[in-house]
This record gives sequence, C-alpha cells and structure tokens, in this order.
Amino acid sequence: NVSSSSTFPSLRYTGRKECDPLNTMTEPETVIAAGSANNGSGRYGDYNAMGLDPSDGETFYMTGEYNPASQWSTRIGAFSIPSCSPQVSFGAATYSVDEASASQANGCLPYAILNVPISIGADPSQAADITVNVTGGTATNNVDYAIQNSTFTFDDPTLTGNVVIWVYNDDYIEGNETITLDYTLNANGGNATAGALNQTVTITINDDDLDPVSSPGATATILSYDFESGLGAFSTVNNGTPADTPWQVGNNAAASTAAYAVPVSNTTNFAWINDDACNCDQNDVDLVFPSVDLTSYTTANVGFSTYFENNTYQSINENADFYVNIGGGDILVAPLVASGIDGPWVVQSFDVSAYVGNANVVFKVKYSDGTGWLYGCTVDDVLITGQGPIAVQTATNAATNQTANLGGNETVHFYDQTTGDVMMTLENTSSFDYGCVTVEVDRAGTSAAQFNTATVADYLMSKTYTVVPTNTNPAGTFNVTVYYEEA
Repeated sequence: NVSSSSTFPSLRYTGRKECDPLNTMTEPETVIAAGSANNGSGRYGDYNAMGLDPSDGETFYMTGEYNPASQWSTRIGAFSIPSCSPQVSFGAATYSVDEASASQANGCLPYAILNVPISIGADPSQAADITVNVTGGTATNNVDYAIQNSTFTFDDPTLTGNVVIWVYNDDYIEGNETITLDYTLNANGGNATAGALNQTVTITINDDDLDPVSSPGATATILSYDFESGLGAFSTVNNGTPADTPWQVGNNAAASTAAYAVPVSNTTNFAWINDDACNCDQNDVDLVFPSVDLTSYTTANVGFSTYFENNTYQSINENADFYVNIGGGDILVAPLVASGIDGPWVVQSFDVSAYVGNANVVFKVKYSDGTGWLYGCTVDDVLITGQGPIAVQTATNAATNQTANLGGNETVHFYDQTTGDVMMTLENTSSFDYGCVTVEVDRAGTSAAQFNTATVADYLMSKTYTVVPTNTNPAGTFNVTVYYEEA
C-alpha cells in the first residue's frame, strides 16, 4: 500500500533478485492499481495478503485495498521478479577495516583479513574469467596492504568468490587511506556481462597511529567527591527572588517527598534540591563546584550521577543544566540527561576539553523551577578527570620495548608497550628497508654528567638506548629523535 498527501491509496510493488545486493530493492517500483480518491479509515490495508507460486518460484499473487472512489476496493494481482542473469558484481560498493583489528601474527607487521565478495548472478553459458584490479586510492599495495588473490573463474558450481586482502597494522602515521578496486571480465564468448550495481569497490583503512604530540597521556583524577562530608569545597547559591533554600546534602529520606521520590538505589549522602518540599522560588539555583586548574591537560571530562525527572506541573517545566565559567560569565555546556519520572539515577558525562589550558575553571549545576511548584534534582559522585601530554620513558624496559617495521622513507615513533611513554622517533631517509627494528631504554636516567669537557652542551646523558634492526646498512641514512625528561 502507498499513500501520502499527494498520492491516493494505491498498490505498488518492488523487490530484488536473489543475486542482487542485500538491503537494496533493485526492481523499479511498479503500479499495480492507482487510487483516485481519499479514504478516511484509521485501519486501512487490513486485508492484504501475498503468496508465491510454487510451480515457478517467481510469480507473486497478492490482494490489497486501494481507492478508485470514496469506498475502498480490493484488487487481486500478480507480478514476477525474473531470475538472476549471469551478471558480475562485487558484494558492496564500500568496505572499512581498522588497522587496530589486525589479529594475524606476522612478525612485527600483523594484519587484518578483509574479504571482498564478488559473484555472478547465474551460471554463464561459458566459463567467465574475472581479474580484479587496483585502480586507485591512497594506500600502497604491498606496503599498507597485500591482495592475496585477484583472478576467478565463474562456472557452475563456482559462482562466488572472495578477494582476500591483508591490511597491515603498521606504525606509520598516514591518516585514513583508501583502496579502489574494479574488475575486467572475459566472457569467453558466453553470456556473462557486467552488472548494474557495485562495479567498483572503495575500501577505507582506518589508521590508529599518533605522533607523541597528539598521543594522550595517562588519565589523572583532578577532583573526586561523594558528599559524605557535606558540601565540602562545593557551594550553593540561590539567585532567585526572594533567595530561599539552595542545594542541601543528605540521604534519600531527607531529599524525598511524596511528589518527588528519589530512587532508593542510592543509600549514601548526596547533594539535592527539592522544590516540592520548599514550594519557594528556586528558579535559578546553583550547585557550584570548586575551581579546578586545567592548564596541564590536553583533554578533560566531568562525570556525576543525578536523579532529575524533567517534569512538568501546571504547564511549567523544570530544568537542570550543566555550566562552566572560565572568568567571563557562565557558559552552557549541556542540559542534564533526565531520568524520567520514577526512572533510575543517570550517570552524566561531559567532554570539557574545550576548556583545558585555563587555570580557574568552575563548573556548576543550575536547577530552575520556572517560578512554578516543581520537583527537584540530585547530584552525587562527582569525578573530574584529565589527560595530559604523553610522558617520556625514563626507566629501562627490556621486557616492554617496542618492535616495529621501518620500511624505506618511513617514520616510526617508539613507545613503551606497558606505560605508553615515548622513547624515540626513527626517520628513515633512504629507500632501504630495515625490517623489524627494536628500541628500548637500556640505562635509566633523567640527568647528564660531564664526560670529556666542561661544556654543558657536551655532557653525556645518563639515559641511553639500544636500537636493533633486522636488516643493517652501514651506508644507510636516518634521523633519530630522542626524548628526555628534565631532571
């Protein structure tokens, strides 16, 4: 059935052949019976039915309602979707694979397996030879990936195949890359032809590598508070007129009334405001967090638990919003996610990375009753975390070193495999392939000592490294960047 503001109730059909791509209706939408009048029924189309002719498996018989006049009518119809023809196509037009999903061991260059289906819709009259070709993309064959098979012969019973691609999880910072495939067909004088859909494939390889500047450091706790000792360094201000009854601290029994019943799943103390109990002006009431310093972080997140119904009474709606202030007035971050009426406590989470770099950052939860007699809000288990710049590996790490492939004209950043701390960057400035290269800190330290001159620039660093390539080249050229922490 089909109808709309511009289409009278009518009957149409569409479909797909068995060999066509999934999730796509490839047959054109065809009219069985066109309507010419409106229908006001609220239960239109109840009596539709469809069945398949078992004698050919292609003919569909159906009944359905349409409107040739103000009264509905029934149409009995039949239509066929033809059998598949010997047309060649890929299984889909796009695929995606993550480098990080590589699970196949291969020395220092593990790989993920991507299967790209290719098939012919029916048995051709002569065997059809298919050759899959790389026609474009930014990824490099036999560096970023390797195609394991590219030729197929389709002849009954073999009508399908998979192009098997190994996608390497290298350590090169390349960004996301693509591969474009098509195919050539030799029908050998038979009736095999190219299909109408999915004649080319674009594969996206999602890179997972970062340089030391972009790599996040360990997550640190900036502030954690559970209100078991009262408001602590938090404060509360009722900006309404007249000012009355700001946020308080207590347990479920203290915070609840019959109209605003806080779920008993939280048996601890928490910050709360109950507009139902107060029946006062709570149109602009702040729970103010203590100031935090975000200058040492590159990302930050604020989380806490709440029970807030986002309820309405006498056509007035209550609101609860999360704000930040960095010295120039309150900035709305986002509304709180509501629990709903009698719902559970909700864990709120806000990415506040936009405010890192500021030394005096104040967050607040603002509750407003819209000058009505509304319900309330709770806050508990506040946790502010941040990630700073990546740290430098200073301890020896023979057991947690990194081995990575260093091909020609490539750059690899080496990190400790447990701490994630950066050790060294190797830039290969030649076409020589060093193969698997292992880097480790073999002597710890953060200082330097006089070696053979009193010139500080000539001092010998206390921390040293071991670098072991699989393939050596005395004439090779490369740049080495080493990382140290100031003593």
